[in-house]
Amino acid sequence: MPKMRLPSPAAIRDGYLNSDFHRLNFTQPLVARARTEDQEIQKQRQKLVETHTPSELAALAHPFDIPLPKLKSKNRSKSRDAKKDKQEVDEG
Repeated sequence: MPKMRLPSPAAIRDGYLNSDFHRLNFTQPLVARARTEDQEIQKQRQKLVETHTPSELAALAHPFDIPLPKLKSKNRSKSRDAKKDKQEVDEG
C-alpha cells in the first residue's frame, strides 16, 4: 500500500473555494418565517413603553398579563369540523 500524505492547508482552502459546495451553499437565499403584526397594535405598544417606567411595565395586575405563546393544534381542521357539527345540531 502506498504512503498517503495529508493535503496542505493551502490545498484544502483552494479545493474548498473552487468547489460547488462553497458556491451553492453560501449564495442561496435563506428561508425564514416572519410574523407581521397590525400597525395599530404596534403603535399602542410603543406608546405604552414610552409612557411607562420599567417598574410599571413589570407590575402584573392579573395572571393573564403574562404573554404566552399561541399553541397550534395538530388537528385544527378536525376540531373546527367538530365545532361546526355541534353548532348545527344545537341550531337544528
